[in-house]
Amino acid sequence: MGDGGTDARRPGKGVFARVVLMVVGVLLVGMAVALSKHALTGTTPISVIPAVVYDLLCDNGVATVTLGMCSFAMNAACLVVELVLLRRRFPVAQLLQVPVVLLMSASVDMWMLLFEAIPNDVYPVQLLCTAVSVAVLALGVYLQTTADVLMTPGDALVSVITRLTGRTYHKVKVAFDVVLVATGAVLSLLFFAELRDVREGTVLAAVGTGVVVAFWARVLAPVMRRVPKDPVPGIPAVVPEDLDRSLDENDDRGM
Repeated sequence: MGDGGTDARRPGKGVFARVVLMVVGVLLVGMAVALSKHALTGTTPISVIPAVVYDLLCDNGVATVTLGMCSFAMNAACLVVELVLLRRRFPVAQLLQVPVVLLMSASVDMWMLLFEAIPNDVYPVQLLCTAVSVAVLALGVYLQTTADVLMTPGDALVSVITRLTGRTYHKVKVAFDVVLVATGAVLSLLFFAELRDVREGTVLAAVGTGVVVAFWARVLAPVMRRVPKDPVPGIPAVVPEDLDRSLDENDDRGM
C-alpha cells in the first residue's frame, strides 16, 4: 500500500513541475520580447507587428496602450485563426491559451519597465541586449516545449497549420515568421517611411533561436530527464490526434 500511495502522489508532482516550467518559460519569452524591443535592433518575428503597431500608437499620442497589450492582440488573432481552421475540432480546454498569453503580455510590460534603467544608445550595448534576448527567448521556448502543457496561440497556430498541410513544423514555422516579418516591414514602411523593429536583431532571432534551443536542450537534458512526463488532466493537444480521420470523414460526407 505504501508503494501505491507513493505512485499516486507522483503524477501530481509531475504535473506541478511541468506547469512551473511552462510559467517560467512564458515569463522568459516576455523578457526576451521586451529586451529585443529595448535593444532597438529589431524585435523577434512574432513581435514585429505588435511592436510596429505600438510605435504607431505612441507616435500618435496613445499612451495608454502598451507593447504587452499589442502582443496580446496579436496572439488573440492567432487564436481566432486556430478556431476558424479547426472549427468544431478545436479542444475547448485549449482556450486556456488565453491566460497563458495574458501572463506573457503582462510579463512583457513588466520587463519593459525594468529595462528602462539599461542605457541603449550605444550600438555595442544594443547588440549585447539583442544577443541576450535571443538566448533568453530560446530558453523560454525550450522550457515551454519540455513542459508540454500549453502553447501560446502563435506557436499553437503553427502546429495546427503543420498538421493540416502535412508540411514539416520547421518549414511552416519559417514561412510563418517570414509572413509576420514581411507584414511588419510593410506596415513600418507605410506608416513611418522607414523600417522600424525589423533589423539585424530580427534576422538574428529568426536564424539563431533554433540553434540556441538545441544548445539549451543539450545543457539541461540531465535536469529535464528528472521531470515526470505525467499527462495533464483535462488538457488535450491543440491538434486532436484523430484530426486527419475526422477531416476525411467530413470530406466524404461533403461528396
